[in-house]
Amino acid sequence: MSIAGAKGDELDYALIRDTFQRAVEYLSPQLVSCDDLLHLHAYWAHLEANLGKDMLAARGVWENLLKKSGSFLEVWLSYIEMETSMGHINEARSIYKRCYSKRFPGTGSEDICHSWLRFEREYGTLDDLDLAVKKVTPRLQELMLFKTQQEPKKELMLSSKRESSVSTNTQQKRKISKMSSDKQPPAKKKKENAPKPVTASDVDQIKATGNANDTGAVDKGEVATLPKAAETTATNEEAVGNLKIMDSKPKFYNDQCTAFISNLSTEARFSLIVDSLS
Repeated sequence: MSIAGAKGDELDYALIRDTFQRAVEYLSPQLVSCDDLLHLHAYWAHLEANLGKDMLAARGVWENLLKKSGSFLEVWLSYIEMETSMGHINEARSIYKRCYSKRFPGTGSEDICHSWLRFEREYGTLDDLDLAVKKVTPRLQELMLFKTQQEPKKELMLSSKRESSVSTNTQQKRKISKMSSDKQPPAKKKKENAPKPVTASDVDQIKATGNANDTGAVDKGEVATLPKAAETTATNEEAVGNLKIMDSKPKFYNDQCTAFISNLSTEARFSLIVDSLS
């Protein structure tokens, strides 16, 4: 290969690097998903390591991505995978030591600890595995303690949400029932002018009034029309005429010339009285 050719290849790769740099600057605000950024930087680092033969530049690509998205476990694992695939075990181990104590979303913190132990079983010595166990065990215990402390809080939050939802449903039901009760038609008012029923006291008063009027007419010997009270109660006397027969204590007369006739109208009774006085 000539020197000119070598310089041309180097110049072409510099152009590729510059293109990736401008692509990252332009697409980073547009790529919301971490997977898109991860694929872009992984491909760029792969070209730096294999085509450009520059591991420092490849690691620089990953370090720049960690500054932006270091809270994602996938970025760290992809960085470790690149070092492991190229046989850089010590560099991969150093990355584990940097990230095993970080807090990742979900179960990421536990996953990175178990991943380091698995890595040491495959590539490390017993001393490396023992060191990893000493580092990881307190971290796993801390994570488990934190998880147990968070569970009651989660249950309390869930119960409060359930209670709030139940209270909301109850209030809604009350509003619906109130609205339905408001829509119901009002109860019919009782008729104020309903006829008053005739009671036993009214019957006794009618009977007493009728007897007093008749006796007064006989004693005074007056021939006149019926009193006003008798006229107003005439219809009531016809309604209760049969009650005299149903009296519990029937009247007996010792006079053999006296005859008792019931169910006579008021006019007939008045005629009989007039005839007896004449």
